Amino acid sequence: MGAWVATAAAASCAGPLLGGLLTSTLGWRAIFGALAVLAAVTAGCALNLLPRRLPRYGRPERRLDGVGIALCTAAATTALIALTAPATGAAAVSVILLAVLWHRCRHHADSVLDSGLIRNPSARSALFVLLVLFCANSMFTFLTYFALTRAHGLSPLEAPLVGLPAVTPAVFTGRWAGRR
Repeated sequence: MGAWVATAAAASCAGPLLGGLLTSTLGWRAIFGALAVLAAVTAGCALNLLPRRLPRYGRPERRLDGVGIALCTAAATTALIALTAPATGAAAVSVILLAVLWHRCRHHADSVLDSGLIRNPSARSALFVLLVLFCANSMFTFLTYFALTRAHGLSPLEAPLVGLPAVTPAVFTGRWAGRR
């Protein structure tokens, strides 16, 4: 969990910087090309680095949960749409998708999310706190960059440079927070 927090914090620092660099030099449409390349590299790394089969530790072999992955992606996408365009009704769709994902995790043996984590009160509390902190950090970062570009006239590259000191500590404290 600590590695996840540190990685998310690093992404919240690096993403706006790289996005600002791309938009300042090549225009805002370059982001879509960069995301396509990033998705292809990620898929290639996953196919080459992840084991073909999960080790058997006294349990039956697990299969990739494509439906669960699709539900996670759709729920996250609709949640982002709900935050940026509240009148679309995406919030209700996101809540429904999360409920379906929750049900699938509890009743599907090869679920994308480990249902044991959801059943364990300590792990459930830790995951909830991390989720809240991640969302708060993401909202803070987005709103800060938005205000810096709109209200103060900074460029897409200057805004994350100004906000960098505010989000950098999470990169270094993520592992410590995970152990706590």
